[in-house]
Amino acid sequence: SIDVFDVDNDATYEIVGASNSSNNGYDGGIILVYDALLHSLELQTQPTSWDEINCITTGNINDTEQGEILVGIEDKIYVFDGQTLQQLWESPELGTINALQLADVDRDNVIEIIVGDYSGYVTVFSGQTFQQEWQSINTGGSIGGIKISNCDQDAAQEIIFFQEQGIIQIYDGETHYLEWQSSAVTNVTALDVGDYNLDGNKEMLTGHSNGMLTVIDCDNHNIVSQNFVANERIEGLLIANVDSVYGLDLLVGTSTLKLLESTNFQTIWESLPLGNNIGDHDNLTTLDVDNDQFMDIFFGSSWGMFHLESSTPYPDITPPAVVSNSPPDSLQFVGLDTDIKASFSEAIDVGTLNNNIVVESNTMDTVSTTITYDENTFTTIATPNNYLPANDTIVVTLTGNIADSSGNGLDGNGNGISEGSPLDDYVWTFYTGTGLDTIGPSITTATVAPDSVWRGIDVIIEAHISDSSHIAVSSVAYAECFVDSVGNFGNGIPLEPTDGAFDSVVEDAILTLDTEVWSFGNHTLYIHAQDANNNWGNIIELNVYVVEELAANWPMFGQN
Repeated sequence: SIDVFDVDNDATYEIVGASNSSNNGYDGGIILVYDALLHSLELQTQPTSWDEINCITTGNINDTEQGEILVGIEDKIYVFDGQTLQQLWESPELGTINALQLADVDRDNVIEIIVGDYSGYVTVFSGQTFQQEWQSINTGGSIGGIKISNCDQDAAQEIIFFQEQGIIQIYDGETHYLEWQSSAVTNVTALDVGDYNLDGNKEMLTGHSNGMLTVIDCDNHNIVSQNFVANERIEGLLIANVDSVYGLDLLVGTSTLKLLESTNFQTIWESLPLGNNIGDHDNLTTLDVDNDQFMDIFFGSSWGMFHLESSTPYPDITPPAVVSNSPPDSLQFVGLDTDIKASFSEAIDVGTLNNNIVVESNTMDTVSTTITYDENTFTTIATPNNYLPANDTIVVTLTGNIADSSGNGLDGNGNGISEGSPLDDYVWTFYTGTGLDTIGPSITTATVAPDSVWRGIDVIIEAHISDSSHIAVSSVAYAECFVDSVGNFGNGIPLEPTDGAFDSVVEDAILTLDTEVWSFGNHTLYIHAQDANNNWGNIIELNVYVVEELAANWPMFGQN
């Protein structure tokens, strides 16, 4: 088993693998963590007694900085800390674990652990509390593989899996309603889901025991095509962006690894024999671990773990997305002089912006704006040529025709693919006030604790910030602190928003200050904030006293 993730939060990817059992067959498997660049061993466990390791996955399932390693050992799931390999959780007994995935399947902003077992059950656990959230009925056969994908037109993810009879079943991840079960497709041994041909629609690709590859339309579940791509059982299957010439490719694992062209399923490249079961139990993944534009391929087989790298760079086929917008959606009393901003996930082709950003109001068809673009922050700015109309509803549309520097259209609806306008239009609305926003946000309350410390002890500042008004507002954009004297605005020590982002009119912010180099005596802290219209608010002062460490401060204990 193999997966790749930065499990220890050191900004370098790790290869996390596990052997099924020992060579002599008397011991179980071992979990191994390697540096993905140097291939140096970082961590390993002792053999798991008699228990075999069948599958492994990695991710961040809770609020810690480091990731977690999840392992299916015989009939239980074990969760290990990615930095220390300390065991965090052991599941109740299930059937022998055959499949393991991580995803927020029910849109509750919590990662779930999705498990398929030999007894024919699919079980979902909360990644935070480890409580069981759902278990399927007995599906009638050992679960062979699971994929999580939004493969239809609703907002929910689907749980897609096949079992040992080779039958595919699809459950809604939120309602757990059985959406589809295959009848014409059987003997499935491998599965992946994605827009393999870049036509804007997702497909299910299934590998079979006779070497056949089947393409199934995700919307109507009709068979699109069937082709023989191997003369033996297909164990692993992955839709991947590997080669610059052919766009998306297909990786097929048998006793060799094949790279297929997605348009006609012809073999581009094939490895030498590298053992049995290549890619079985999701032991096949791709990730550019060194960010050199050459895709890395990782897989496991009966011979061990393998790391290959493509000889040609991969193309950029990832559509850009909007990561933030200002003013926020539904904000009221927005100042009439407010710029409209949207930040993207990557660099944008500036030539696609002017005709694809539309600002409209109820009282006039189109609000005239000048469009600019900040290439450092990937942010487009629409500045009204006149003031925004007062007491009005403003609708902003970024059409799906906005494209990145590689020509990929905007993914405005968040489904991971580019579908053009109007499907991928990104739209939000806000409401104007009656005047200009010329006043900065206020620090309505602020505290520092403790306010008397020995040198070297941290102090924590908490501030409540508001730009509220019934005339003109904008969202809070920044807050900072100066120690003992006020410097140039914008060069202070930044406070962090407690909810993760400065994007609303009212915000709470926090800052931890180290007093290690502070002198003894009183220190004044100066705090203020800035709004999205670049207005600075009032400065408030807090005081901290650093106690001098005299001998008399410390009690002494002794014993004859």
